[in-house]
Amino acid sequence: MMREIKFRAWDKQRKIMVGTDYPDNWEEDEDEYWDDWVGLEIGLIEKINKNERFDVMQYTGRKDVHGTEIYEGDLVQIKELNSYFEYRAQLENLIAPVVWEPDACCFQLNADDLGWGRLSLELAELLVIGNIYENPEL
Repeated sequence: MMREIKFRAWDKQRKIMVGTDYPDNWEEDEDEYWDDWVGLEIGLIEKINKNERFDVMQYTGRKDVHGTEIYEGDLVQIKELNSYFEYRAQLENLIAPVVWEPDACCFQLNADDLGWGRLSLELAELLVIGNIYENPEL
């Protein structure tokens, strides 16, 4: 099975999200790196990552309970944990950001603030409720 690789980015200058899920907000910027047909061009990722104007986020390969793609930086609510998970009742409805965990080479939920450490995205049914840039209050 082929893995779907997608990206989006937070434009710190314009304070907007750009990329595949945000098709109406990049066309007028002449120095933009986005293309409305293919999203972020893979060959430009290194260049964009070095540009302090953008925070680049990758698609995790997972979708939430409504079919919304989950990206790094999204804030998700745990709707249901797998039944074998020991702390199931205590973690349901928890809101946590999706982060890249380099030591584990995977995307995880950052639940460190509640003392649980990081949780695999595979352990739960999730609901995207925002992202760390547009909804910092969450």
